[in-house]
Amino acid sequence: FEVRWNSTSLVGVTDHNNSDMVVYPNPVSDHLTIRSASSENMDVIMCDLAGREILHTAVAEQETTISVANLQNGSYLLKVYNKDGLVKSDKIIIIH
Repeated sequence: FEVRWNSTSLVGVTDHNNSDMVVYPNPVSDHLTIRSASSENMDVIMCDLAGREILHTAVAEQETTISVANLQNGSYLLKVYNKDGLVKSDKIIIIH
């Protein structure tokens, strides 16, 4: 989600959970799958909860599998971007 506000009230909330894209399984142990309705070029970025980029990869297929086997157990933020900007944002839990 993206939240915008002024000093006195909430102005708007933008939902970045594109229903045409599915990320599974969650929680994940070894491989995360991203399935999209389109095959456009996208960037997939995973960050830890401190905001440090842990993984960055480009995908151009309707279904992509990403290995997370080398990442430590914990919670991560997954963001998927296309040429127009952020299209998906999910919290991912890794448990080996």
